[in-house]
Amino acid sequence: MSTKPVIVENSHPPAASPAIPRSTEYGDLVRRICRTRSVLAVVGAGAGSRSKDAVRGIAGALAGAGHRVVIVDVNALLENGPLAARDFAAGPFPNIKLWPPSDPGENLFQPVRLPGAHSEWLPSLRREFDVVILDCPPLQSDPAAVDIAAMADAAVLVVESGVTSKRQIKLDQRHMELQGVKLAGCILMDRR
Repeated sequence: MSTKPVIVENSHPPAASPAIPRSTEYGDLVRRICRTRSVLAVVGAGAGSRSKDAVRGIAGALAGAGHRVVIVDVNALLENGPLAARDFAAGPFPNIKLWPPSDPGENLFQPVRLPGAHSEWLPSLRREFDVVILDCPPLQSDPAAVDIAAMADAAVLVVESGVTSKRQIKLDQRHMELQGVKLAGCILMDRR
């Protein structure tokens, strides 16, 4: 794992079309920190973060390279507690699944009944997919997200040019490092 910051400059959200985003935008990031059976946490800095755009771009680049990817909605996970998924929702591109699905329907989830159930969901997803992307909310909106991010092999902090303050970046970085998150760097997003 490289300790050198990863910065993607001039990142734009993927086009609305179903085409997979250009792999060059997130290619370096993917090559540097995403390996087979790896877990990547993407954390937004500040309340107005565009981390969902970064998650979608990273997942698209990975899927375009032939990897099977699952995006974990950490907000939903924190709200519902540890669950075992019996199904996944289709993602925005081929080879991408979403967990938990936004509309689970009846009996889609069943509570985990195994010993140590709180930690069984991640090893299960790691076995099922090549890369697990933890789509974490900004730390200010749910401080428990840092505990989930600490379970990842690496994490990136998404900052928005001209919006995210230097103070906010430093606060988030310090908080993540104190909680054992393996911060690999930042993704710099242009203004919309």
